[in-house]
Amino acid sequence: MFAICAPCQPFTKLSRKELSNARKEGRERDSNLLREAAKFVARFRPEMILSENVQGIGDPKYGGVWNDFRSQLRKLGYATGSNVVCTSDFGVPQFRRRSILIAAPRELARPEFLEPGHDGDLVVPLEDTAAAVRSVRSAIGHLPSLPAGRSTQQSRTTRPGL
Repeated sequence: MFAICAPCQPFTKLSRKELSNARKEGRERDSNLLREAAKFVARFRPEMILSENVQGIGDPKYGGVWNDFRSQLRKLGYATGSNVVCTSDFGVPQFRRRSILIAAPRELARPEFLEPGHDGDLVVPLEDTAAAVRSVRSAIGHLPSLPAGRSTQQSRTTRPGL
């Protein structure tokens, strides 16, 4: 399995500040990493590919890099699927929308995981219906409080009686 997560800075709306030329060049280089990753897929032929990035990577204003990557994978014989999902819909105690792309060789893709009526597209679920929505408190509320800047090790050795 290949997990390919290119830097998100070139594709996020949080990075609209004025950048130095060096940072602009770095962002341009980073935006091409998915195209470079396709070369590794072609060479090593993994049985599964997972890529995630910020929600907006599929926006055409970023040069179509997400769709280009998906097209490259299809040309290499992979069934692909892509969707924007929210982590909280999978039981993760965080509201975070991410673009997800999955791929597997067409010959290994089971029919029940293919989108009906879409030529070889894999299903990317939008939620895990068995996962309960969780708050951060429900996930970590049972853990002991820590003073700022301390770890659990430091807190144990500095508290009397422990």
